Amino acid sequence: MLNWLRKNGFWSAVTLGGFIIFIILIFFPVFNIVRESFYDAETGKFGIGNYITFFTTPYYMRALLNSVVVSLGGTAGAILLGVPLAFFTTRYRIRGSALLSTLATLALLTPPFLGAYAWIVMLGRNGFLRQLLMTLGINFPTIYGPLGIIIVYSLQFYPFVYLLTSSGLQTVDRSLEEAAENLGARPLRKFFLVTVPLVIPSITSGALLAFMLSLANFGTPMIIGARYRVLPTMAYNMYTSEVATRPAMASTISIILVFAASLAIFLQRYAANRRKYTSLLLNRPVVLRLKGYKNLAVHAVSYFIVALSTLPIVVVVVFAFRNTSGPVFTKGFGLDSFRRVIFDVPQAITNSLIYSITAVVLIVIVGTLLGFVISRRRNTVNGVLTTLLMSPTFYREQYWVSGLARPSTGLLYCMEPLR
Repeated sequence: MLNWLRKNGFWSAVTLGGFIIFIILIFFPVFNIVRESFYDAETGKFGIGNYITFFTTPYYMRALLNSVVVSLGGTAGAILLGVPLAFFTTRYRIRGSALLSTLATLALLTPPFLGAYAWIVMLGRNGFLRQLLMTLGINFPTIYGPLGIIIVYSLQFYPFVYLLTSSGLQTVDRSLEEAAENLGARPLRKFFLVTVPLVIPSITSGALLAFMLSLANFGTPMIIGARYRVLPTMAYNMYTSEVATRPAMASTISIILVFAASLAIFLQRYAANRRKYTSLLLNRPVVLRLKGYKNLAVHAVSYFIVALSTLPIVVVVVFAFRNTSGPVFTKGFGLDSFRRVIFDVPQAITNSLIYSITAVVLIVIVGTLLGFVISRRRNTVNGVLTTLLMSPTFYREQYWVSGLARPSTGLLYCMEPLR
């Protein structure tokens, strides 16, 4: 080994390590999923029977349709929230825009369980916000079901659309919009016929991320989905029911999720390439200062969107200090919940810190070394390695639910308390 290092150099060893990481952590789990999806759980015979069963059984097809519906709904909601916020904050002078940007991206840092739990506290069957609306004579539906899933997806993933669209809007050549104005285009017409087509690649990139994360999300539909079945939760349920045999249907569902995500990537690339523009950016966009009711409306919409996405975090923080009696909230505030967490389950906190810090350290070290060698030593081998190492961005933990044997995915460790 030492002789090989002396002969080929340290950076060749880094490149080799990158391929080893890909084989162990990416190729092997995916290969196992694909392999298991072609084996019958009862007879052990190799074939496409699992796929035939999936596409001919209304139970499975309904789950696939449900997944697509809530994912598209969440993506549409993310676009409706993210694009206006990006346009307002980049084209108009908004007071506290830096704070709005920080709070908007804060939604990306919160786990799906947290957002779903907060909305249950607000709009669950006994949610305080729903009870308040009912006292006012408004019979507001509960958060459970497909509508609730779409709301949570929209508020959690719209920052992707906002961030990428903001970046795209800042690179639009102002002369193109001025030309539209000179031709008599009204602001709304100019926005939809000139500005939006120029940033279609940015919007579709953010929408793709929102769609893929919605499609693969397990926590939200597990908590507030009620009886609304989607593929990620079905894959987990199938895995737990097949754990004594081969996880055949769980693997099949995971592969179908991969194909759905791949199709979304293809459609996004197709839409982006059709609307791809280049510019020397001779005239950068100007940040305008609005007055009167227009200024008030722009501020109101921007703050409302950010406040709505930040509300679950605020609710969780406030209710963390509420006094409880068992699982029931009581009057008053205190630190008893924190005391019980720290003293009753300290191992969970320790494990979270140890695993998180270890993962960050490894990511920084390995990512820095691989990034350096790929960017500084451009050749065919490193080009292939770049493509291979980027492949995990197209998948989520749920796709490995039956992949790298049974206990080897982090997802199963995280789900263990839910069994």
